[in-house]
Amino acid sequence: MENFIEVKVTYMKTLNDGSTRKMNELYLADAINVKEAEDRVLHELSPYGLDDFEISSLKKSSVSEVFFDNRTDADKFYLAKVGVVSYNESSGAEKLTNTTYLVQASGFQSALASLLEHFKGTTLDYRVLSLSESKILDAFIHD
Repeated sequence: MENFIEVKVTYMKTLNDGSTRKMNELYLADAINVKEAEDRVLHELSPYGLDDFEISSLKKSSVSEVFFDNRTDADKFYLAKVGVVSYNESSGAEKLTNTTYLVQASGFQSALASLLEHFKGTTLDYRVLSLSESKILDAFIHD
């Protein structure tokens, strides 16, 4: 299981009219600690020529796994909360264990289809509890 850290980057962007605007962007990094996450995001963003950017916050993410989509129109990320049902055989009680996934997709329907495809063929009793567009712009994971 990966350890994901959310990294917020702040920088000044020059707009078409010449004015500047403070930008905040959120990224997800697969890292052991916050220093590795910071280094990873700085390395990934350095080719884009953002001169004056800084890491404004780092925090542990609830994301357990990322599902990437290689299609060029898959430009959004969606947070999916999935509950897996387990049963206590002696008491008959049902227990729901929630897991959060990050799904790259072109839209809501394709994100849902990708998520369902991931669980296709499993014997898990699961429920998609929520699916919403995320503010995360990209995810950087180890190969």
